[in-house]
Amino acid sequence: MLEWFVLAYGLFIVQYPLRLNPMILANLMSVISFRLNLETYRDRDVSTIVRQLGKDPERFGNEYAIFLERLPIGYAVTVKKRVKELFKAEPILVKFDYFEPPVKC
Repeated sequence: MLEWFVLAYGLFIVQYPLRLNPMILANLMSVISFRLNLETYRDRDVSTIVRQLGKDPERFGNEYAIFLERLPIGYAVTVKKRVKELFKAEPILVKFDYFEPPVKC
């Protein structure tokens, strides 16, 4: 049963989102993005994530792109894409607690 669960759902943690296959990007159930700062001619990661959040970078004057580039440490923007009610598909700012690993004695 565990093998089926792992095959049915994928968790992708990537440093360069644009390098994922376009079919994977098109079928994501949710997106969690921390601070991004890679926006060059070759790597357009910020624009890719802004589009995954459901916003067009050209239409919104790059407000979302600037926001993603200035996120403080510990914050992320997330969006759940497979929802029945459209207003629940809006990006949400999330604060993650600082996790200190246990000290081995």
